[in-house]
Amino acid sequence: MSNEWILATSSNFGSFESTRFTVGLPAEARFPDLVAKWAELIDETFSNGLGDFEGRNSIYLEEAFGRSGVARVRDQNLGGSSLYSSAFGLKRNYSTFKVVLSFYSSDMEAGDKFCIDYSGDSGLTWKQADCLVGGYDFDNGLWVDGFSILFEDFEFSSTIQLRFRCKTRLSSGSIVLDRVYLLGKL
Repeated sequence: MSNEWILATSSNFGSFESTRFTVGLPAEARFPDLVAKWAELIDETFSNGLGDFEGRNSIYLEEAFGRSGVARVRDQNLGGSSLYSSAFGLKRNYSTFKVVLSFYSSDMEAGDKFCIDYSGDSGLTWKQADCLVGGYDFDNGLWVDGFSILFEDFEFSSTIQLRFRCKTRLSSGSIVLDRVYLLGKL
């Protein structure tokens, strides 16, 4: 498939009329500085386990809520729970990151939190990218696919880690993750 495009404009376009066509390059070629080029850094499907993730009160499930191969982050001891990635090596100095994920909320009460953090120092310190609040940002019993979060205040490091936290008031409250992408833009 070609990336070229054709723009045709006319009124009364027909077989006895000549019409002027404009043939041009796609936006990526015409405006390279305006089109974001995202590099895929992480694509975790949890199809055979937790992959490059591990955590506290987090487990792999072969099937849950109609999806196969998922990770559950559950605050079973009411002290918080987390699922965090290994430190992924960065070969370039990315200015912006985007986390795209699919998640499902189960037994989360209004006010319970699902937070996404990142670290550039192998988990010694964490910065919060976003913290979603149950009953406001998401509802129980629904898959949310393609949810994305941007963060730009990342101080360049040779590694990056992601962490997903669940803080609930009921021991049955959990977040289930089906897929996690991390994208970087120069």
